[in-house]
Amino acid sequence: MRLPYIATFAGLLLANISSFGQSGAMSKANGFYNKLDYFEASQMYINLLGSGEDDLKMKLRLADCFYQIGDSENAEKYYSKVIEEPEVKSDDIYQYSQSLKENGKYEKSDTYMDKFTLMEGNDSRADFFQLNKSYLEDIQSLGPFYEVSAAK
Repeated sequence: MRLPYIATFAGLLLANISSFGQSGAMSKANGFYNKLDYFEASQMYINLLGSGEDDLKMKLRLADCFYQIGDSENAEKYYSKVIEEPEVKSDDIYQYSQSLKENGKYEKSDTYMDKFTLMEGNDSRADFFQLNKSYLEDIQSLGPFYEVSAAK
């Protein structure tokens, strides 16, 4: 007769311990993030994907981690999952745009830079973008800076 009560109690205890462990992992990941240890934070955030703490803020931080360590493919991947949410900030849009540009997706990058410009019209990055919309053609028109030839 006591067995069902013990089993129920044990189940509740394990559930609480499990949720506490997730909170501890999130706290530790946020600690790494706040100390600018983006690599360690990214590894911990990846482990938290799919958990109950897998929220918009965590996904944005994961994308930011990848952006900060120069992994533009993963930054793009995780920004793309949350970039249309209303809570997303203009800097997130800017970083998503830069990740797209680094991955060779120039037209899509320009679309998000236009969105960034609408949000932050007085920002120097938006001003520079507006003044240099033909940046890609300008770079391509420069031609090669050097010529490679076999050593003599």
